Amino acid sequence: MIESICENCAGIGKIDDRWGKKQECNVCQAKGWIPGISCRNCKGSGQTDSKWNADHKEECIICKGRGWFDQKNIEGRLLCENCSGSGLLPDKWDPNKTSPCPNCEGKGSVIAPSEASSIDDSQRFHMRNIDEELLEKNVDYRFNYFAEFIGFQEYDHKVLSKVSSLLEKEVVDIVEQIYKKLFTYDCTKRHFVPRQHGYEGETPVSLEELKQPHPQIVFRKQHLVRYIRKLLVGPYDGKLANYMLLVGKMHTSQVGNRDLHIPLVQVNAMMGYLHGILIDKVMGSGEILGFEKKSVLQALTKLLWIQNDLFQKAYHDFLTQEKASPL
Repeated sequence: MIESICENCAGIGKIDDRWGKKQECNVCQAKGWIPGISCRNCKGSGQTDSKWNADHKEECIICKGRGWFDQKNIEGRLLCENCSGSGLLPDKWDPNKTSPCPNCEGKGSVIAPSEASSIDDSQRFHMRNIDEELLEKNVDYRFNYFAEFIGFQEYDHKVLSKVSSLLEKEVVDIVEQIYKKLFTYDCTKRHFVPRQHGYEGETPVSLEELKQPHPQIVFRKQHLVRYIRKLLVGPYDGKLANYMLLVGKMHTSQVGNRDLHIPLVQVNAMMGYLHGILIDKVMGSGEILGFEKKSVLQALTKLLWIQNDLFQKAYHDFLTQEKASPL
């Protein structure tokens, strides 16, 4: 038997009722887990929005209101985990349409491992066509592709939403740790001596005399606090992807202070350090349950990889611009 975290309550065992009060999750019976896999059509809730009345819910036609499926062996085949046995998935490029699940070819089940070993992968999977030129030109398209590839899905959004209020309380301390680290190296500290974009106060006299209480550093810390909170809260859509790309551009001379350009190696080092702090915060939290922590860390890791990709894009675009500019 397969066990998985209940998507309806994100493994917490409780959900908010219409008045915002906590009540036991009706899908997992407050356990936080289910003996099967969640229905993708209703995202484990057993209900979908009514097509006729936006204020009402309807019983999910795929799972019949149950919210999940047993993992059963069906004549040598296994229930497809990708579509929860429905054979259909929402079309990522047009949310008003559905498309056959590429994993099971719309059948709802896949060949059991013992029988699948002799079958070529091309017989079991449909290949999605990706416009590689559009990946470089359209941020929304790139975000959808990257998120789909690494599995950053609605469940991850829900997990982050559930713990965002807990992690938000830690953001100021996270920023303090980051700046303490940045001030440990001259190569990262030096970027805070020139005037920062949007700051109108007095600038530091020199690298040696620059201390963290300086108004310009307080200004920069406030920006970093807002950035991390935005990552934690979402929503995780094209608008956030464009914001993440803008953050990348601001570390080059494309946006903001044209005299400032942060080497990519330093950006990567800082994001890796941030990742480590977030892991410590999640693992050390007494408010996030043990079985929830894996899902939270997976969601955070995927989110930071999306940001990393958009940092790479921002720097790639900058270098391409530089090469194209006349001397």
